Amino acid sequence: PPSFKKSVATMQDIEAFFQLLPKSCRHAFELRNTSWVDDDFFALLNKYGIGWVAADSSRFVSHDQKTGDFSYVRLHGPVGLYSSSYSDEDLQKWATRIKYYLAKGDVYCYFNNDFHGYALKDSARLKALL
Repeated sequence: PPSFKKSVATMQDIEAFFQLLPKSCRHAFELRNTSWVDDDFFALLNKYGIGWVAADSSRFVSHDQKTGDFSYVRLHGPVGLYSSSYSDEDLQKWATRIKYYLAKGDVYCYFNNDFHGYALKDSARLKALL
């Protein structure tokens, strides 16, 4: 949640948690407090091969950072959380970023703007741009 802030104690706890994660699958984290947008935390994610979620949201932290050996993009909606559609210009910007990520590894992109069926429509439009 956005109230979960980075501190010495939470960094220790989260590293202990990372050590428990199975190595047989990939993991990505979307932390919604700006205190986590930090070189030390990104180094910790890289140490365990964990991806930072590049999220697009009108409410939560959004920071473009690649960690781990893959990229995870989560699109919540540009204006209304979960309930707004992306413009052609917005999707073109994401397509450009995703192409950059693809040059560095796998990319997973999840649309979470599912009210009114926007996720299905926007994902098809983004796929066409890619």
